[in-house]
Amino acid sequence: LSTSCSQIFKAVVSTQSTGRGNKVVSLDAHIADLNTISFSNQTNHIIYSAADDGILKVWDRRILNESHPEPVSVFIGHRHGITFQDSKGDFRYILTNSKDQTVKLWDTRHPSKISDLAPALRVVRTNSQMWDYRQVQPNLRPHNKLTFDPTHVDDSVQTFTGHTVSTALIRARFSPSFSSLQKYVYSGSATGQLFIWDLQSGEEVFRSRPGKCHKDVVRDVSWHPHEPMIMTSSLDGTVGCTQYRDVELECSDAAQHQRYADEYMDEGNYWL
Repeated sequence: LSTSCSQIFKAVVSTQSTGRGNKVVSLDAHIADLNTISFSNQTNHIIYSAADDGILKVWDRRILNESHPEPVSVFIGHRHGITFQDSKGDFRYILTNSKDQTVKLWDTRHPSKISDLAPALRVVRTNSQMWDYRQVQPNLRPHNKLTFDPTHVDDSVQTFTGHTVSTALIRARFSPSFSSLQKYVYSGSATGQLFIWDLQSGEEVFRSRPGKCHKDVVRDVSWHPHEPMIMTSSLDGTVGCTQYRDVELECSDAAQHQRYADEYMDEGNYWL
């Protein structure tokens, strides 16, 4: 899979059954810049894509049609562009982070109606024109820049709030299965913080203290699959580490955890 700063993504489709080998299919998948695309964790056929049009789309690589690109399903609920999506790997749940300052959880068994697509696109277009997330302003509160339409359809099954999405395409992810049983959702923030929510209740269970780990936007986050640590990368040029024991989380910069890293991680896998 590949994409660029456009509405198009490309996928390699097998045509072995026809004796012609593989070919590259290019799809005009969204009406705004495509920000994130990935395969489902458990299959090489299902593709997830999301863009600045605020729509999450699911595609089946076996039936992609360049002339008439039709997703298998769409998911409507965000009021601004989507910055990232993450699959839970169970064919059911997908997570999206958005410039509307929310992370949303979707159940692929309950897609949105195509008839709701046009009104949803109008809401996203209005908010995109009113507020550009790339604008860097002191004490920015993007929540106040967004319009709220009470008729806007939201088919997500859970919404997580509290973090700030601006300046960069900030990531949100499911926590790993081994070390946390995928019970949490976590994300970076333009405030330089790490946020963690309970997957079932939607409640915030942790946020790092402002300025403790990073002085600028936390763009990406990575929860160690086996050890009790979460890495964060920031636009301030630093990588931080949040170490936790049981339900207690303690945040500090990466250098303070060098001894811990030396003991539990192979040399060369730990970046400073």
